[in-house]
Amino acid sequence: MRIATIIHSLKFILPGFWAFLYLSEPVCSQRLGAISPEKFQGTPLESGVHTWWHWIDGNITKDGIRKDLEAMHRQGITQATILNVGLFDKQFFGLKEVRFDSPGWYAMFQYALEKADHLGLKIGVHNCDGWSTTGGPWIKPENAMKEVTWSKTLVNGGKYIEMKLAEPYSFDGFYRDVAVLAIKSDKQSNSFVQAAPKIKFNDEDKVNYLSDGCPVGGLLVKKEDTITIEFSKAFEIEKIAVYPRKSYVWGSVEAVDNSVVTYSLEALNQNNSYEKVLDFKTKGFNQNHSITVPQIKARSLRLIITSIENTESLFIGELEFLKENELPAFTTDVPYFQTKTASVQGSASDQYFTPELYTGGSPAQIEDIIDLTKKVDVNGNLKWDAPAGNWELIRFGYTITGVTNRPATDSGLGLECDKMDTVALNIHYNNFPKRLIQHAGQYRKNTFKFLLIDSWECYFQNWTKSLPDAFEKLNGYSLTNWIPALCGEVVESPESTESFYYDFRHTIATLIEENYYKHYADLCHRDGLELHGEVIYGGSKLPPADVLKAYSHTDMPMFEFWARPDKNMLYGNKLAPAQLRQFASSAGLFYEKSSVGSEAYTGNAIYSASPWDLVPFGDAAYCSGINQMILHSYVHQPVDARPGLTLQNFGLSFNRNNTIWNNLSGWMNFQTRIQYILQNTKEVNDILFYVGDALPQFTVDATQIPAGYKYNVCNADILHNKLQVENHKIITKKGIAFSLLILPGQGGMNYSTLIRIEELLKQGAFIYGEKPSFLYSLADRKHSVKFGEITEKIWGKAAGNSSEIIGYGKGKVFQGMSLQNALKMINLKPDFEIISGDSKDFIFSHRNNESAELYFVTNRKNQPVSAKCKFRTRGKRIEIWNPLSGNITSVSDISDEDNSTVISCDFKPLESVFFVIGKDIENQIKPKQAVPDEFEITEFEGTIEFLPAYEAQIDKVEFREYIPLSEFENPDIKYFAGKAHCTLNFEFPGTPDTTKNWFLEFGDLNGTASLSLNGQELENVWSSIQEIPLNKSIKSGTNKLEITIDIPYRNRFIGDFIQNSKAKSLWTTCEIDKYLNARSPLLKVGLTEPLKIIAKTK
Repeated sequence: MRIATIIHSLKFILPGFWAFLYLSEPVCSQRLGAISPEKFQGTPLESGVHTWWHWIDGNITKDGIRKDLEAMHRQGITQATILNVGLFDKQFFGLKEVRFDSPGWYAMFQYALEKADHLGLKIGVHNCDGWSTTGGPWIKPENAMKEVTWSKTLVNGGKYIEMKLAEPYSFDGFYRDVAVLAIKSDKQSNSFVQAAPKIKFNDEDKVNYLSDGCPVGGLLVKKEDTITIEFSKAFEIEKIAVYPRKSYVWGSVEAVDNSVVTYSLEALNQNNSYEKVLDFKTKGFNQNHSITVPQIKARSLRLIITSIENTESLFIGELEFLKENELPAFTTDVPYFQTKTASVQGSASDQYFTPELYTGGSPAQIEDIIDLTKKVDVNGNLKWDAPAGNWELIRFGYTITGVTNRPATDSGLGLECDKMDTVALNIHYNNFPKRLIQHAGQYRKNTFKFLLIDSWECYFQNWTKSLPDAFEKLNGYSLTNWIPALCGEVVESPESTESFYYDFRHTIATLIEENYYKHYADLCHRDGLELHGEVIYGGSKLPPADVLKAYSHTDMPMFEFWARPDKNMLYGNKLAPAQLRQFASSAGLFYEKSSVGSEAYTGNAIYSASPWDLVPFGDAAYCSGINQMILHSYVHQPVDARPGLTLQNFGLSFNRNNTIWNNLSGWMNFQTRIQYILQNTKEVNDILFYVGDALPQFTVDATQIPAGYKYNVCNADILHNKLQVENHKIITKKGIAFSLLILPGQGGMNYSTLIRIEELLKQGAFIYGEKPSFLYSLADRKHSVKFGEITEKIWGKAAGNSSEIIGYGKGKVFQGMSLQNALKMINLKPDFEIISGDSKDFIFSHRNNESAELYFVTNRKNQPVSAKCKFRTRGKRIEIWNPLSGNITSVSDISDEDNSTVISCDFKPLESVFFVIGKDIENQIKPKQAVPDEFEITEFEGTIEFLPAYEAQIDKVEFREYIPLSEFENPDIKYFAGKAHCTLNFEFPGTPDTTKNWFLEFGDLNGTASLSLNGQELENVWSSIQEIPLNKSIKSGTNKLEITIDIPYRNRFIGDFIQNSKAKSLWTTCEIDKYLNARSPLLKVGLTEPLKIIAKTK
């Protein structure tokens, strides 16, 4: 055997940190209120990581449940949420299906509670089958989500009219009338409507909803579908009017405006066969498109959908063949009409109040709108002595959206319940959650702890039976005369119509908040359960909602974040986002929720990520106010086939069948320590951003906030009821203080908000924002004069086109200047800044409690960074609490600059730490310099034994240098996945100095590992910057280091694609070939760089 040579060099390996840090004993560290140093240095289980636990397509076994829960418990997970989902369309995986909501399913649920209780784990359940949103087979159409629908008919008056009005489009035959109205109109019926053609869809006769003046319905089409229009005689056309409608498009918000649909028009010729007339395209959904065609006459025309971008299907809401000067049956002068009526998604925040963009004719006046509802019977038959003139008759009602809970199994699939109707929600609650409670038995309230509402993916709802009454109660005027505006007509004026749309969206938002989120929470609390929820997130892709108010009803407000790899499906060079939206964390702050959760690290099942790859994404969430990670996802593994079941392609694979799972406890401890601090402290941010009165709500673009400052958002409820001003600070009753309130710059405002802004200014608040120019609500129009007077008093006559500081009461308004300048004007320096180094390399979160100010600071770069950190806080005792190791170190090399604390630090790659600045207690022990020695193991005798995660036999190999497995010639090793057991024998010169602490440094593994030195088990490895304590295991002479490395599956999949052109060695339900192929780069795995032994002064 060759004797190993250890290169011994005495040097500083961390000249910044270790030059001024002293590793202190816990007894020397201050207790920070409710925060215990002893708990931080251990594993505070009350702050442990949670996970979602998906049960897939009825593939559930008791053996799998037991193994899953035991595996979670071993790695430090403390809570799991069961989500029963259907993803694989009854694909058979060799197991008997345990059908959702069956006695067998509830038996599995009870077994899970029993095992979880034994292990001390808490369990929650998603509130329906699937992950969105709230529904099931027990929801009948009358209790389902609803939307408005209508038909329009043009008639000449001056006579008695007796006619049957066309019934509007309905989904699955469900339609209810609301009102019939007549409005004066100068419209004329076009030739297509007069011809009354027959409609066929893929050769099946259909009711003609294509020229009814309502784009809500029509025909749901996909690629290669055919719409045939048959006339009684040859029909002449010169243009096509088509309205492609899509309420929701996954992906970019711009997709709704940019998506292209391609069509082919064919005409029946004299030989009774169809021949092509032209191909054409439309760009953008939810709008009329007019396409000029060569003048033709034909008895039958056929439109073929040849391609659709960004979605598999859409509605052809209207389709007419017209003369050049004719208008389609549905025309509107309202820009973004269906977006404003909460029927379809928008693509920008500036689409919701646009009176300046209206074009066209004269608006309908209230006095010219006649309510004919009582003149129409239940079958739509009208009897009316019509006044002279032309009239447009609107038969207005509602149907159901037809949206179902998703992705659900057959036995749990059904309509989504009406989110504005407590009766509908009661029906749902009694048919599933209540049954869970009954079956939970003795485990209710303790082990079975909560229900979950996952993200809103049930699109839009803009009607419920009680909406007219709720509208009038909320807004103070009747909806009836404004119904034509819901059908695309302009009523009174563009400004009045826009204000009505605002009131309509406000009513929807209020009903969803009160009758869905609040009522659901009340039901849960009545039964001793909590409600955890990802509510409507805001923005143009979801229904209008007061996001913070909706969150206020949940016991754990939740958000989500994704961990997306680069184009090669690798993470090493991927920069995580610096900031997440602030709605959930702000709800936690203002509504006093101790835990703010997040569906965490959502991605794709590509088996390429190590826990260290995910740290930047988690740190960004922690710096955004999230304090509870919920892994997405642990998919239930009913059997031991590897890698096993997945959420199709969704979600990273956190489960016992993943090679890296068994050594994740260190990563869990790291997150748990961070969460322990964050859950026991409060955010400290300088800026309060008022989200505004516009609906839907949009949060601030974080890039607008200057570096070194952080913000929270507030809604009208918080603005009115939870804030006061003291010494120019805007503070809550709990003492949370902000230096500057930012107005959203939306142009509009509610009158009550203006009054509150005036009150805060009089009390001394500093406010940044431009002068509002209009009132949103039609109900506020009575305050128009007063609104103008107050805005002029506060902002003056200027509209914000000059830089001004305006004193008002004890406060000031800043307008016409950058936010950075406004912050300078109030003498507010950055809370945290890098004064030597690049501030973009760091993100932070400032927290506090009664004893200390705490800054969580993270290096975003995957390389060492030297920085001089400046904190706006001063204190008598400064410590660094390291969540990776649990170590608490005291800082001595500090300086005061400009009444701030400055510390020079060398951060390791992706390192994050807490800087704890005590308020009262001075350092009790003078820190000593910790001078490390470094020993690099460069020569050794080594062997590798392979335990593949698949059926294979690989011979043991010897090695004497550090070579990644992916660089071996042997393809069995090159593409290996599983456990690689490495044994290194090396010589340690001399006798270990017992006055020093000894550590092992690993470098990047791209996996996880378990270790032992001379038979003594050491900490598991999951991070490239860990220092593994060797304790007394290092000895003089020959040492035996054993390292079992968990190698991810990625390289084995790539090897299969190279060797077999398909995944052969492993079994997964992920469509792995969508992400990896024979050209994908291999992951650098194994012992890739020299190991180091370092010694530090005790």
